[in-house]
Amino acid sequence: MSASFRNFLLLSIVTILFPLGASVAEVIQKDIPLYHVGNRIKGWAGDSKMKDNYLDNVQAVMNARCIACHGCFEAPCQLNMQSYEGVRRGYNPIPIFSAKRVDYTAPTRMTDPLTLDNWRALNFLPVVAHHKETPFADQPDAYRESLLYRFVDQSFTSNKEHFPLNDVAQLQKDYLDDDKRACVATSAQFAGHFATSNKWGVQTYEDFKKRGDFLGMPLGLVRLEENQQQTLVSWMVDGAPEPDPKAQIQLETPTNAAPIEAWEDFLNRDTNDVQALRKSLLTSRYIYEHVYSSLLLFDENPGEYFDLVRAYERRGPIRTIVKEHPTNDPQVARPYYRLKKVTRAIVQKTTNVWHLNKTKLDHLNQMFLVTDWKTTIPAPDYSTTNIFGYFSPIPATIRSQFMRENSKLIVGAMVQGMVCIGSTATYAIADHFWSWFLKPEVDPSVQNPTLGLPSLDILNTKPIAFKPRNIIEERLLEDVDKLKTINRRIAGGFLATFRKALEFTGFDSASEGGDEHLSDFIVNLHQNHVRAAEIFGAVEHYLRTTHANQVYQEAFELELRRLLKKQKVPRSTLTMNDLWTGDGDPNYAKGNNPNAWLNITRHERNTSVQYGAEGGDPQSIWILSYSNFERLYYNLVADYKAWGNTTHKMATWRHMSYVRLEGEDLAISVLPKTQRPDVRSSFTRGLGAIKNKLFFPLWSTVDMRDKPLGRLQLSALHAFDLPAREGGHPELAGATWELSVHNIVTKLKERFKAVSDEALINDGMVSKNQRDFEQTLLGLQNKSQADQKVPFAQFMPNVAYVRVEGPDKQWWVYSIVADREYKSHNLMLLEKPNRDEQFDTLAIYRGFVGAYPEIFLEIEANERNGFARRIASLTSVDDYERLRSDYGVRRNTTDFLTLFDWVHELKGKPYPGVDPTEQGVVDLSMLQVF
Repeated sequence: MSASFRNFLLLSIVTILFPLGASVAEVIQKDIPLYHVGNRIKGWAGDSKMKDNYLDNVQAVMNARCIACHGCFEAPCQLNMQSYEGVRRGYNPIPIFSAKRVDYTAPTRMTDPLTLDNWRALNFLPVVAHHKETPFADQPDAYRESLLYRFVDQSFTSNKEHFPLNDVAQLQKDYLDDDKRACVATSAQFAGHFATSNKWGVQTYEDFKKRGDFLGMPLGLVRLEENQQQTLVSWMVDGAPEPDPKAQIQLETPTNAAPIEAWEDFLNRDTNDVQALRKSLLTSRYIYEHVYSSLLLFDENPGEYFDLVRAYERRGPIRTIVKEHPTNDPQVARPYYRLKKVTRAIVQKTTNVWHLNKTKLDHLNQMFLVTDWKTTIPAPDYSTTNIFGYFSPIPATIRSQFMRENSKLIVGAMVQGMVCIGSTATYAIADHFWSWFLKPEVDPSVQNPTLGLPSLDILNTKPIAFKPRNIIEERLLEDVDKLKTINRRIAGGFLATFRKALEFTGFDSASEGGDEHLSDFIVNLHQNHVRAAEIFGAVEHYLRTTHANQVYQEAFELELRRLLKKQKVPRSTLTMNDLWTGDGDPNYAKGNNPNAWLNITRHERNTSVQYGAEGGDPQSIWILSYSNFERLYYNLVADYKAWGNTTHKMATWRHMSYVRLEGEDLAISVLPKTQRPDVRSSFTRGLGAIKNKLFFPLWSTVDMRDKPLGRLQLSALHAFDLPAREGGHPELAGATWELSVHNIVTKLKERFKAVSDEALINDGMVSKNQRDFEQTLLGLQNKSQADQKVPFAQFMPNVAYVRVEGPDKQWWVYSIVADREYKSHNLMLLEKPNRDEQFDTLAIYRGFVGAYPEIFLEIEANERNGFARRIASLTSVDDYERLRSDYGVRRNTTDFLTLFDWVHELKGKPYPGVDPTEQGVVDLSMLQVF
């Protein structure tokens, strides 16, 4: 199918889906106070009179120059420099996200307040010589042996402006290559920890230095400024002292305690009314499990973020209950939910903000606690892992409403939470797709949460660790591990024996996904050096969840048929009026909640979530029911272990692939029946499409018993005074119908500015000159080699930040994101073979989209009018290199750091496309070398 036809069908979906009557949503306040991004990029406490060398000066240097790589869970060697606690903790060579690590490892989250002794027991080694651990009186130069000093000093000695970058390019390549990453130790650390057992290839600093004479930190950037260098060195000379306790306490204390106390009162309700107490306990657990990984920001406390944690005490100092998952039993009579002020610097790749105020508090109280529902559960039940079971006393209408009204937050947790980076993980979704949500009135999982099934256990697809249970399975594991190579025939034999041992012989091939596909699955895992226990653990979970999802889909379809027949006007199909539009939400000034339309964009190793249609046409569309949304969230966030083994990660990926397909199929089900197969084939092509057709046939949710286009869709056509053939939907032929679709979409975008690409942040600040320039940029969208015979999108990087000089020396900022095309997203570990470059397109966004910019482009005023033409004329890698040379700001120049600082200063202000409350320091690990 051509991309033009696919785009036409996507437009058809948009035509049918959009209801009438939405209006502009006010996404953020207009008078947001200015504050520094990352909480303390240039100072930690604003106008506070309390001064502290570390918090005011040392951490400020690290925020400006170090956390661009050493932040989040995937920081190199786990060295997290967002706070003193992270720097003091040091490094650990275990690669959390590496495919080489197939075994489980302990969680090492900085949000878990472990002691330094705890971290040392988890094999973290220091990067600074601390005065409490090192006898400075006898060794005043001990700091010189520390890794931080040696790397910073090496950079200051060698990394002057325009220093060579060849070795840096190789180091960056090694960083992206699991097999070549290496951490560095002092000679003493190497002798004490890695001399006899060095599984992760740790090197001594001396050996590492031999790779070049400019390998200091920050890597591949100009050295620190002299005052920055002196700040760090002076601190290390003093023995790397911690912040003053009084200053630390002030940092941890909210400037305005009233809203914090009000929300904690809501989450920790005390009452003698037994039923009210039970409702409160279950409500608080539900809210906590859905927002615990996000930053909480209160209107009354601008610039201060909070973590929602489970604690031992209701009041006083917060002692966090540390468990692997938020769903784990806290093992106390009652956990208390506390708001802990964030004292770490904020990085963009994990910034996912829940905006709160008094209106939101009243709304949640009314929704959960005032509403009449009852529970017989005396306290939340942690003995079961089935979320649909233990939350069943809360009406599904309430749970569904909470998730829809906060969908950007919840989806943001799925794509920007613990999984910070990794193209293998993000490959489960398209590079650009839209998501909408069913109204509760027509959502079977809301109206009948059990879906007519005898048990909710079918929805519990949490992975179970695989262990051999008999001699046959033990022998199988031994045989697979002994083989250097494995082919489909051998894999098929193993599979047959394995299925028999697991008593899976009762499943038919279709429900299992097919023996042939599973054999290929085993081969792929084996070729990627996954051990036998992990392979068969993944296959076992695949068998179980494939069957479970088939049962779930059939139950959902049957219940939907029944539900539609019971409507005031009985029908057999979903329509555009069955989508939630966000109307009537008191949390928004005009009552329109923008969470009704999400725009998700993947940029290889990371993903972002926006509102509305900004960025051009999508590659796929989802409609989520409540149960699908809930299953996605718990699979990808609450039950996910970044530190888990390969079986766990494979199972997470596989389940995500199922639910993604269900969301796409539900979107397709609103189309006329004749269009559905073609649209589905456009979403998934090649081998992935064959797999879907054979093993996951299109369930389509309903039969089309009426004429191909229902009454409501015809009414929409007439409402726009557009021709519609008598008898319903015109045939898919000729330009007339396609032109009509284009007209409908144009008019829809005019009427739906609240959720369209025109509803941009701080849009009122955009001048006519800027809008005129933007029209040239927007001309780059939705163009590919396959359709318009223009290949330029293939050569652009995943994310480019662009600064454009406007009149009067003002600057405009944009993100140009490459939407890579893949034939399918349902074949694990086959990302590269499924690439389809001819359909790559570009998406244009105001402000900053994506946490991993690969290049910074600077366009001067005299080059502004020709910039879009330069991109449009790209036909080769050489063309892109010339464009990069003309406009790109090289990383080994002081100009780059000046621009980098300017970007983060701008991120702290209201600006077209920039909401300062959702900004953090970007990651430079993907920055191109040229």
